[in-house]
Formats: sequence, structure tokens, C-alpha cells
Amino acid sequence: MYTGVYKKRTSTSITGLV
Repeated sequence: MYTGVYKKRTSTSITGLV
């Protein structure tokens, strides 16, 4: 569960940077 949230949050960060 934590892994999924962490991965999703990371994806959001990358999208925000891009």
C-alpha cells in the first residue's frame, strides 16, 4: 500500500517537473 502511494506520488512529481 505504501509502495503504491509512494510510486504514485513520485509519478506526480515527475509530471509536475515536466
